[in-house]
Amino acid sequence: MQYYYNHLNIKSVIITGKDSIDYLQRISTNNCSRLREVKFLTTCFLNDKGKLVDICDLFYVNSKIYLISCSTKFDETIKLLQKYIITDDVEISKNNDSFDFVEFINCDENIISEFSSPYGMDVKSGRWKVLFINSVSNINSILSEIKTEEFTYLNITSGLIAVNENIYLQYNPLELNLWEYISFTKGCYLGQEIIARLDSYQKVSKTLVLLSSNKEEFNTVGRQLQIENGEFAGKVISEFRKDSTIYYLAVVTSKMEECLKFKLETTEYELVKEKTFRHIAR
Repeated sequence: MQYYYNHLNIKSVIITGKDSIDYLQRISTNNCSRLREVKFLTTCFLNDKGKLVDICDLFYVNSKIYLISCSTKFDETIKLLQKYIITDDVEISKNNDSFDFVEFINCDENIISEFSSPYGMDVKSGRWKVLFINSVSNINSILSEIKTEEFTYLNITSGLIAVNENIYLQYNPLELNLWEYISFTKGCYLGQEIIARLDSYQKVSKTLVLLSSNKEEFNTVGRQLQIENGEFAGKVISEFRKDSTIYYLAVVTSKMEECLKFKLETTEYELVKEKTFRHIAR
């Protein structure tokens, strides 16, 4: 089946100025120098210690860059963006355009291109992302809309994260399996030295996993995981209930990657591992 999802709780700004692409190239992980050509890409913003600040989608439209985020910490993203404008001809302004940000799931490009709106494929999820600016699309006449609950379930079970309070500045992007949004050939960017060292020496010490349980235990985000002997294993970063099963994304230490069962810190409550999301070595 082919579906679309219209994001409602998103934040965005518009970046303009003759140095805007060079500026994004300097402070984010992906190869933004290609943006004029490809029109869309996803990139990560890190702090100087290589910890994740945000994951943002960029659309290049008529010399303007629309920066879109699903983060609950977007105000901190803006602070970081403003901090590193030094002598650059760059302006970050509120997005006052009327727009819809839509993801297309299991769709081919022929359908997407019919809308005549800026679009691109997310290389991690394989979904097409489209920005409808100052226009109302007729998507409903072509595809079915997927609801937020089902979209969240698809994301969690696919290992796709959104930055929240339990992720912001807690992990580097390699620990969250965000390799597809990082260029290892473009040169320096904020946090690059740390990321390059972790990659080169294979020192990524944590892994993203999917856990599940059929027991009644919710509001576990941010809580610690242990193994049977009480040794620390990692933390839960998101959760979602579907029918009688609760699914959890967790970041665990690499030595715990092969463990099949975990428990929460305060109880004997059991979580069973379903998947490990690990990047295939380059």
